[in-house]
Amino acid sequence: MNGGKASLWVFGDSFSTPYDRMEFLHCSEYVQWKGYTPLIYPQILSQKFNLPLHIHSRGGWDNYSIFEAFCNQSQWISEDDIVIIGWTGSMRFRLWNDGWVSHTPQSCSNDLEKGILLNRLEGESGYSTEVDSWIRLIKNRFPSFHFSTNPQSSVSETLKFWGIQTIGEETSNEVEDGHPSEAGHQQLAAELSRIIRRSLI
Repeated sequence: MNGGKASLWVFGDSFSTPYDRMEFLHCSEYVQWKGYTPLIYPQILSQKFNLPLHIHSRGGWDNYSIFEAFCNQSQWISEDDIVIIGWTGSMRFRLWNDGWVSHTPQSCSNDLEKGILLNRLEGESGYSTEVDSWIRLIKNRFPSFHFSTNPQSSVSETLKFWGIQTIGEETSNEVEDGHPSEAGHQQLAAELSRIIRRSLI
């Protein structure tokens, strides 16, 4: 892999954010339940392939913020690097309020936000096509490797597709959370490892 000079770049939402940087409700509760801070899939892959790791993700981010993070870092990404982008659900959006604020279905509180959410839910295929155009652009720039978690899918459908264990499943809902557990991130890393190896052949 270019003499070990390649790097691993990861962009996304809470699925791609380390537990110790995570702001979702039950993160600290899960870490306390485990007794330590588990690694997530980018950290596991970084160790497995001995690659410097650059994580640019945040819990609750929308696809526009994820794409902007990629654009802001793209000048530093080389052709030999591995780029993983974990797109999120297309119903998420952002509005400007002295800075970009991402909105999820749960955070929409006023008529404007609820109207935008309804538009995105009714026009989901169009918004997903928009993300597909970004993916084509990124693949043309970095043809060696690119991963998408299917922006059309809800979190539960994505986890079901990959067969990923959740925090709730691991803890028997002692910690009620649908994010990947430690074992879930190991499963994600194993799947992505196989994809990466195929891309390097």
